[in-house]
Amino acid sequence: MKTELQPPTPPPVENDLGQFTAGADVRLAEWDREKEQQSPLSPNTGGQAPAGFSPRRIIAAAVHAGAKFKERVIDGELVVEGLEHPAPVDRQKVEANWGTIRDELLPVDHSTPSLLLLEKLGVELIYVDTEERAIAEARRVCDSARTLGLDLETAPRPEFLPAEWSITVTKDGRRSKKQAIRDISAALDPFRAEIRLLQVAAQIAGRMVALVIDLRRVRLGSRALASLWDCRLVGYNIGFDVKMLAANGVRLADANLVDTILMAGLVLRGVEDRRREGSRRPSLEDAVKEALGIELPKQSQLSPWVA
Repeated sequence: MKTELQPPTPPPVENDLGQFTAGADVRLAEWDREKEQQSPLSPNTGGQAPAGFSPRRIIAAAVHAGAKFKERVIDGELVVEGLEHPAPVDRQKVEANWGTIRDELLPVDHSTPSLLLLEKLGVELIYVDTEERAIAEARRVCDSARTLGLDLETAPRPEFLPAEWSITVTKDGRRSKKQAIRDISAALDPFRAEIRLLQVAAQIAGRMVALVIDLRRVRLGSRALASLWDCRLVGYNIGFDVKMLAANGVRLADANLVDTILMAGLVLRGVEDRRREGSRRPSLEDAVKEALGIELPKQSQLSPWVA
């Protein structure tokens, strides 16, 4: 049975002292009255702290008073709960410096090393987010090459995630290097995961072209993608991808599948597999480094999904 997944509706933003979000356009009358009084932070600071007010000091003071900073799962935005606990002047500092606080506490963008590697290798990267673009690009790769590289990126369905992730903050107001473990194991379960990105690669006129297809904007069952499933598909541990596709109504012919993890296990040294004594199993990172001398940047796996 095929289930069409749709992005969830964002929850309403609470505009009270219990939760403050970037972009909130409601300011409580109490805050307005307090701003009229003389305070270290002027409303004309342009959203930045003046000299002597670092975002870390502001964060530390808020947390010490009982506020809790969190990352909203649905869009990756920063929210703060318990803002009624800090003193009025400290609440003003949080509001006036929300942009710098957000930059301080949210994860950094890890995509740059991956993009630089693709540029170095001469790979043409194409992001596909419309049916029309999907039709054109799928036709182009299938007409040029009948063997395609295939990879999927999956994420837990929203109903298997909390509304927010807690952010652990150090005493001096920094984002702690040690954060609570986030359970995203549902991303590996065909019945609890959604396929977020479909990635297809082909060599066209001597150059590698990679399509990154956003499956929240192009349906997996769309006719625009139908031609891809008739091609010969090559992937690393492609059994995982086949399982995910099958759970979403896409059936692939066994004769069209090539799993390079099996080849790597035969010809590469790999690393010791602790689950099987005496055997070795090369990860994709290890296989690429051993066979091609390329170190894959894996930091992007830490990036949050932002709808």
